[in-house]
Amino acid sequence: MNPFKFVHAADLHLDSPFKGLGSRIPDDVAEILRNATFDTYDRIVSLCIEENVDALLIAGDVYDHETRSFRAQYRFIEGLNKLSEAGINSYICHGNHDPLDGWQSKLDFPKGCYRFGKKAESYPLRENNPEEILIHGISYPTRVVQENLIPEFNSLEKAQFNIGVIHANVDSDPNHDPYAPCTLDDLRQTGYDYWALGHVHTRKILNKELPAVIYPGNPQGRHINEDGPRGVYLVEVDHNGNIETEFRSMDLVRWNRITIDGSALETDQSLLDSLGAAFTDSQTQSEGRSVVTRVEIT
Repeated sequence: MNPFKFVHAADLHLDSPFKGLGSRIPDDVAEILRNATFDTYDRIVSLCIEENVDALLIAGDVYDHETRSFRAQYRFIEGLNKLSEAGINSYICHGNHDPLDGWQSKLDFPKGCYRFGKKAESYPLRENNPEEILIHGISYPTRVVQENLIPEFNSLEKAQFNIGVIHANVDSDPNHDPYAPCTLDDLRQTGYDYWALGHVHTRKILNKELPAVIYPGNPQGRHINEDGPRGVYLVEVDHNGNIETEFRSMDLVRWNRITIDGSALETDQSLLDSLGAAFTDSQTQSEGRSVVTRVEIT
């Protein structure tokens, strides 16, 4: 098998508002936040081109709401066009925030962009050799999907190497809605090599190999509960089908949470010094990004 690379992303939530900041923020800061999900998506597209990958896989929730804005749709397709021009395929499934019955503008998707429908289907990575690598996926027809969709994949033909793309809650994660619920064992039984998951916003490797089962999380945090580095996985597969994954931070704005022990602060100056050190540390950890820091004094 010819080696290949792809980027696995999910939960872009383009045009999503930032939460918990109130309305008294400077206009220039507000502008950065309004554009953060779009700029993060642009970074993902640039990563794909710089790394010369074969494909970008997006596992659902491209948009933040089923009544997706025209701006979000235009910017999304603009990025796909850049990938197509670079000879990079894109494979997209839709989830609960961007189901197939949501509003869709009449914009053309580029060559090499494959969008999965309401029934499980397969597309080749290389059209001239479909028996080598197949990407299988399914989209939500409507916002709420409460049945296990994995059995839908059982009737699909397999290739030498198989990737599944789905927006689903695996093993009943209590922090997310139980949409398209399934188990890790369900995914194993498909015989696929890699499962590209979406829906859970915190990155998780549920299984390292046979198959690799991964949530990349959302690439841009939108509130304090989505703190820390956010991004995508760069995945390389060698000629023997061995998989290597590398997390890449893509977030434009990072959320951090810092706790200061108030009992150790004896003066106003010691409080100011502690706050200053906390903000400096937060900025250092953000690797040069803009950072929103919440300080909790206990």
